[in-house]
Amino acid sequence: MILRNNISMKAICVVIAIAVTGFASVTARAVAPQEVTVPATISEDFHSDIIGRDYKLSVSLPDGFAANGDKQYPVLYILDGNMYFATAVQSYRVQRLGNDVPEMIIVGVEYPTRRTDEWLVRRAGELTPTQRKDFDEGYSKQYNIPSTSGEAATFLKVMKDEIVPFIAKKYRASDDRALFGHSLGGLFATYSLLQENRLFNRYIISSPSLWWDDEVAFKQEAKFYETNKAIHAKVMLSVGALEGQQMVPPMQRMSDILNARGYEGLSLVSHIFPNETHLSVQPGTLSRGLRTVFETE
Repeated sequence: MILRNNISMKAICVVIAIAVTGFASVTARAVAPQEVTVPATISEDFHSDIIGRDYKLSVSLPDGFAANGDKQYPVLYILDGNMYFATAVQSYRVQRLGNDVPEMIIVGVEYPTRRTDEWLVRRAGELTPTQRKDFDEGYSKQYNIPSTSGEAATFLKVMKDEIVPFIAKKYRASDDRALFGHSLGGLFATYSLLQENRLFNRYIISSPSLWWDDEVAFKQEAKFYETNKAIHAKVMLSVGALEGQQMVPPMQRMSDILNARGYEGLSLVSHIFPNETHLSVQPGTLSRGLRTVFETE
């Protein structure tokens, strides 16, 4: 009897061991890294002949897109889509539940890489309006990748002549276009705003790096104002309160200058988000920015 009980206990222990091992294996498989995408979005591989580089365009279409075959939609372009496309799409979808924003297409302009260093170096080149050799030398040394800043004019041409027409043709986009950019992306958005032939008419400018190249953006604005007295656009400028002297005062100053100029057609609001840093402010900026620049009229 004792022997049978011992055998039974051993058998039970073996069964438990197998079960635990099997559960652990299933659990390990379940938590293994998986490829995750934003639901109901499209990924487009895109090559630019102008700059000779590849991009990835992530596209979110409004719910009624398929059912309304002739309707055109406004488009929100997200710079640094690798980081901010998902946040923008989900913020938009939540606000659509309350009809706070109109139906729109959202396009994330992304770099086809998983490497943070490659992404940082490319954006530092394409989103800056002037070249800073000292910055390039530091970035090249830090990331061991050649860095060339000052490509904003070329990248704006890529947007104007290649990406925007591609989206317009394939996805029935209207001429109502918005641009979101954060940090160096905000610097690029400011640069784009101060162009005579403006590509966008709505701007969500988040924590713009107006410190770049001895605050060259302010010189650009002064030169622009010499020959231009109108900016037909809705603009939101914002920054996190904890971003420090390099970021907060320049944003306030740019807002004050643009409002003081009295540009015809310019609707501009600015906001400082309390208790937010340079790396935490983007969700709030996107949420408020969507409502601000797409405000229902």
